[in-house]
Amino acid sequence: MKRLLILMLAVVFTAGAQQAERPKLVVGIVVDQMRYDYLYRFWDMFGEGGFKELVKNGYSCTSTHYNYLPTFTGPGHTSIFTGTAPWMHGIAGNNWFDRELGRSVYCAEDKTVTAVGGTPEQGEYSPRRLLVNSIADEMRISNSFKSKAIGIAIKERSSILPAGHSANGAYWFDEILGNWISSTYYMKELPKWAEDFNKKKRPEQLLSQKWETSYPLAKYTMCGPDDSDHEGLFKGQTRPVFPHDIPAITKALGNFSAIEGTPMGSTLTKEFAIEAIKGENLGKGEFTDLLAVSFSSPDYIGHRYGPQAIETADCYIKLDRDIKDLLDFLKAQFPKGDYVVFLTADHGAAEVPGFVRQNHIDCGMLDFSAYTKTAETALRNHFNAGDEAKFILNTNNYQFYFNYEMAKKYKTTVEEMVEIIKPELMKLPEIRDVFPVSDLERGTSAFDPLRSKFVFGTNKKRSGDAWLVYNPGWLSHDTKGTSHGSPYEYDAHVPLVFYGMNVNKGEYRGHVEITDIAPTIANYLKIMFPNGSFGRVIEGVFKK
Repeated sequence: MKRLLILMLAVVFTAGAQQAERPKLVVGIVVDQMRYDYLYRFWDMFGEGGFKELVKNGYSCTSTHYNYLPTFTGPGHTSIFTGTAPWMHGIAGNNWFDRELGRSVYCAEDKTVTAVGGTPEQGEYSPRRLLVNSIADEMRISNSFKSKAIGIAIKERSSILPAGHSANGAYWFDEILGNWISSTYYMKELPKWAEDFNKKKRPEQLLSQKWETSYPLAKYTMCGPDDSDHEGLFKGQTRPVFPHDIPAITKALGNFSAIEGTPMGSTLTKEFAIEAIKGENLGKGEFTDLLAVSFSSPDYIGHRYGPQAIETADCYIKLDRDIKDLLDFLKAQFPKGDYVVFLTADHGAAEVPGFVRQNHIDCGMLDFSAYTKTAETALRNHFNAGDEAKFILNTNNYQFYFNYEMAKKYKTTVEEMVEIIKPELMKLPEIRDVFPVSDLERGTSAFDPLRSKFVFGTNKKRSGDAWLVYNPGWLSHDTKGTSHGSPYEYDAHVPLVFYGMNVNKGEYRGHVEITDIAPTIANYLKIMFPNGSFGRVIEGVFKK
């Protein structure tokens, strides 16, 4: 009897010890549009306790890349938390053409649900278009859904897709009412902690302040001039210069959307994330919980101003302070240090073409409407079809969606149509190649080191029929500010830092792919990898 009791106690102690080895909370931070170089370009202007704390006392993977295109927000957030690419998870872009519906669809749209706590149409979102599990789903499955998973971001897709199908809640910002909201996919009413936060009217308070620089303008030596013709404007502005009169801009807009494009949006996100940890008691249960938090404002700011702008630098300086506040809260909330944080980005950004061209660097603006017109004209001329003939149904995510009915009528194929349009498109200096997706299945041009990115970016049911490939430096955007989406270094190379319980201090310079993050976390937690994952565990992150 005594031996049996000892054996039972040993089993209980071993099980408890195994669970104790795991963190109580995993916090996955995604910074929208953070290029890898920003971490070091703005290093001297960061304080202690934020980005520097993560790098100095965490494990930094300095050569982390996206292994597919298009490098957009929806696919990026999804790939980070699922360990797979659009090829498998189905989020082929922020939008894609749906042949059955005959229209473009949004990656998180769901007309069967409505808003909880906000404007009805602001809540018509869910993860139903996601085809695989996220790390949050697998975490919850591993303990019969006793873990909690929460997603938070100003952008709804950035909160919904990382949190997966089974999340306890996903929250995003209603720019009409200025509230954090959710949808009926998750809940019937907001939890009390979220309602209480909304009652504080923090957006109104934050938008009552002008956007001033953190340091005197002269200190932003890594940036271009404050007054630049290559930067965009808020509504009502005449020049893109500091200080930005946010109260006046808010009045001109007539809603709360200005907060998205200012550093105050990151502050608002940080504050709501902290309230979520407290309100949901994340990390206080028996099993590991997960919080996916995305800072959307750097993307809005980057699109408007570009990488060389003082606004972009100041955005990251202020984000550094928000990261510090979040880390300080975690240290106080979990005095044993039993939490893990990882920080990465959903994509990078190109330089503003107007800025670099004046320094003799070749680049420019893509015009997909012109490419579509060129392709249509070539096909109509070849088949002697009238002007009413429509061979291309849609152009999206650098892909042509061909009209199969027209192909049937003129007894042609996708491959033949590509051969017809390719000579005309290749006359344009920015176009590097045009090829049918069937080339990927045959392994054609396997010598192209970027070809695998097209493979992993192609979803058979949701992607187009042909890829339009352009040269580095060219982008599809307004002439002001910047954008992203390419397979090239400036869009694909992002920071990745792990920090917290059992994380080694150091730096890994070997090649890491964005799809390696979820398997690395799953391996550490001793749970199954997300069901569509093909990423690999990053060796050296966690202590053995």
